[in-house]
Amino acid sequence: MLPRLDFHSSLRDAVLDGSKTATTRLVGELDSNTDVDGLRPGMRAAATCQGETFAELTILSIEPVSYDAIDDKLARAEDCADAAELKSLLKSFYPRAKPTTAFLAIRFRCAANANTITFVDAAAASLKVLGLVGDFCSPLLAREYPLAALSLNANDAHCLLTHQFPLLPWLLVVVLRRTAEDSACFALGRLRGQRYVDEWLPSAPMSKAAALAAVVAAPGVSTCALAGAAGVSWSMFGGVTLVGALLRALAIRAVAEQIPVGLLDDWAVRFLIAGAAAALPLIIASLRVDRAQRGHVLGHFPWPWTRARWLLHRLSHHTKED
Repeated sequence: MLPRLDFHSSLRDAVLDGSKTATTRLVGELDSNTDVDGLRPGMRAAATCQGETFAELTILSIEPVSYDAIDDKLARAEDCADAAELKSLLKSFYPRAKPTTAFLAIRFRCAANANTITFVDAAAASLKVLGLVGDFCSPLLAREYPLAALSLNANDAHCLLTHQFPLLPWLLVVVLRRTAEDSACFALGRLRGQRYVDEWLPSAPMSKAAALAAVVAAPGVSTCALAGAAGVSWSMFGGVTLVGALLRALAIRAVAEQIPVGLLDDWAVRFLIAGAAAALPLIIASLRVDRAQRGHVLGHFPWPWTRARWLLHRLSHHTKED
C-alpha cells in the first residue's frame, strides 16, 4: 500500500495541475494523517483528499525549511507571487507559526491523468503496432531486407531469421530497436504510475530490484512498465536494458550459427518461425481477454490492444455520463 499525502480540498486542483511539472508543497499544508515519516526520494505516494485517492505522486526530494527561511523561489513553486504571500497562507493554516517553526518542503511529480493520451502513450502504441506489422511481414522481408524486418520488430524469431547479415549493423539495429520499445514501455509506467498501470496490467507491487531482474529475464511491455511504476531510475534501467539486449542478441546469434546451413533459408521454416511469433501473442491475448481474471492461473498478459480496450472503455464511460 502506498504511503499517503493527504491534501486539503483547496489544494487538490493545484496538485493535479502540476501533473507535468515538479511541484513543491509544504508539510504544513498537509493534513495530520499524512504518512510523512516514511517518505524517501524516489518513493511513490498516493495523493488523497477526504479519504479519496485522486492521484499518484513520485517523491523527488524532501528538504526541511523554517518559516523565516521561506524565499521567493519556494513561494513561486507554491503558486504564490512571493514569500510574503506564502507566509500569509501558512499563517492562515497555522496561526501559531513562529520564525523558527520547521516545515518540510516535499517536491514531487504527479502521474498523468488516466483520461489523457500523451506522446508516451502514442510512442509505445506505435512501436507495438510496428511490431505486429513486422510479425506478419518478416517471411518476405527477412531474406532480402533483414534490417527492415528488424526495424519493425527485433524479437527473437526475427533475430534468428536474419543472423546471416553482417554482425555490427545487425547488432546495432537489434539493440536500438529493443531499447526503444522497452524505454517507451518504461516511460509509460513512470508516467502513469502504479495505480493506473494496475488498471490494464494487474500485478503485485514490485521492488526496484525485482523489477530490474524481471527486465533482464523477460524484457517486454509488462516488465518494463512495472519497472517504471516501481520507481526505477532512467540511468539504471537504461544500463540494464542496453546490456541485456546486447547479451540476448549475441546469444541468439550464437545459437543461429549452430543451425545447419541452409535450414533457415527454407521458406517453409521461415513461415513456421514467423507464423509462430505472430500467432502466439494473439492466442495468449485471446485467453487473457476471455478467461483471465485476477488470481486466474493464466495470469494477466499485457498487450497493446489491452491498453486500447481500456482507453475505449474509459472514453465510452465518460461519453455516457455526458
